[in-house]
Amino acid sequence: MVLATSQDVIVHIAKALWPITESVRSWVPDNWAYVPAFMSFFIQVFSVSTLWVRYVNIGGKKAPFLGSCAMSSLHAMTCIFAGYAELSNWEQPLNLDDTNTPIQSLQLNFSLAYLLADILYFLLFDPSDWFFLAHHLLSVLYLGASLHLGVGGISAIFVFFMGEVTTPLYNIFSVAKTLKEDYAIASNILNLVSPFFTFSFVLVRSVISPVLIGYFLKNLLFESPAIPAPYRVFMASLVTCGMVGSQVWSYKLVKGYRKARAGAGHRKRD
Repeated sequence: MVLATSQDVIVHIAKALWPITESVRSWVPDNWAYVPAFMSFFIQVFSVSTLWVRYVNIGGKKAPFLGSCAMSSLHAMTCIFAGYAELSNWEQPLNLDDTNTPIQSLQLNFSLAYLLADILYFLLFDPSDWFFLAHHLLSVLYLGASLHLGVGGISAIFVFFMGEVTTPLYNIFSVAKTLKEDYAIASNILNLVSPFFTFSFVLVRSVISPVLIGYFLKNLLFESPAIPAPYRVFMASLVTCGMVGSQVWSYKLVKGYRKARAGAGHRKRD
């Protein structure tokens, strides 16, 4: 029920924002038609969240960062459940080059709009975070290729599902880390969530994903004839770069966690 509802949420948002979509149809390709409307939706989520955070006296760079976390959380939860609903209906053989269905195209438009809105956040408020900018750009290019070709949407949904499944924990971790100096409860939540997030991220990105992505790349490169060869190589290189980035992030997480634990140990002895 929840899985189907998540897909319905995307459909209902698209219907509610139809006037925006209709107004830009003349200059936006049909495959990307819903991106401007969905992007305006995420910008509204960001704006309302940021204003509310400022209202409760959390200012500076923290407010827009927490607004970005709100966008990310909404996208991740929708993407996880809607993606799982789509993947669970994926019949054998697992053809990564299947023609995009209407709901798959809508989900890709939804994710692309989120990425563009979040890129706008980084450019305006945190342009030095090149790591996230690069990650988002890789994702935009993959989604863009699938939408342009009209095939491979299920492959994008699979990659996003694997990438977003740890995002809810990441956002709890990030929000708690941001607010730990302001609220004692945030510090307590950070201490509680940090080991679970670190373990789950490393497990998914550095243990499970390499195996699945290895099979994914083999299928994409050698068993997806509906995707032109240059696009297959391009899309496979994007996924490979993303996997390398995940390993760097896993290393940084483990290093940061060990450093935090060592610091906590010193404080207890003092």
